[in-house]
Amino acid sequence: WPEDRKLTIRSLAKPVGSDVNRIEQISLLGYDGKVVWQQTADGLMVTLPEQKVSEYTACLKITGSALTNVPYAAQ
Repeated sequence: WPEDRKLTIRSLAKPVGSDVNRIEQISLLGYDGKVVWQQTADGLMVTLPEQKVSEYTACLKITGSALTNVPYAAQ
């Protein structure tokens, strides 16, 4: 569990002018609250809740359309 509670999934970035990776909803399995997220050209940024849902694992359910791996280009 990251100390700052933030995850970045670079492969789910939303490239400018592209029609891929249209994220509609994100949930954290085992958590009833709302998951805060933002999608940019750099990646999908997810803020996790304060409390871990498990000591061993966590799973995000990401719902959307045209989901595909976007190669990361270091800037």
